[in-house]
Amino acid sequence: APALDLIESLLSMDPAYRGTAASALKSKFFTTTPLPCDPSTLPKYPPSKEIDARRREQEIRRRQALEGRRERVGQGSQGRQDSKSTLSAKVNAEFVSSLQHSYAPEN
Repeated sequence: APALDLIESLLSMDPAYRGTAASALKSKFFTTTPLPCDPSTLPKYPPSKEIDARRREQEIRRRQALEGRRERVGQGSQGRQDSKSTLSAKVNAEFVSSLQHSYAPEN
């Protein structure tokens, strides 16, 4: 019953009756037993949303474009290309590391 009251309040069509975040935190839902669980105990899953897939695809296309440019450019700017390649590898490693830290289960 407290959960339904909270949901009805937050989803009210009339803004005058719609609950706020502050009123939601004061609702009976958070004080009656059984208590809602601690979010840190919930399982964490790797990203599987469309936005995550789109980011991976964009990163792959970006890398392929860099490799294509590298092949077209002659040997004259080889040093500059090596630094771009190193930068790209560093950015990729940081991106992967941030994803792993974001979705790693907490102990």
